[in-house]
Amino acid sequence: MVRTQIVPPSKVRADQRAKAKADLAASALEGGRDWRTIMVGAAVCGAALLLYLLTAARDLIASDTPDYLIAAKTLGVAHAPGYPLLTILG
Repeated sequence: MVRTQIVPPSKVRADQRAKAKADLAASALEGGRDWRTIMVGAAVCGAALLLYLLTAARDLIASDTPDYLIAAKTLGVAHAPGYPLLTILG
């Protein structure tokens, strides 16, 4: 990690400016990307997608979800407890 100091431009000499520009150009040529981190992130995302695709429901499941959707559309009550906040948010 490179430490930098904040110096007013009037106190920076021309040779220091040239060195700073050369260092910046050299670091830009290195790429500045950590490919190992990118590959690990892509592998984790791929594993999560695979797990989702293997375990996701293939069809509509008869449970509370359709009740809540219909209750939200008609501003009704889903079932006995009611869940009014869920209906309002829906």
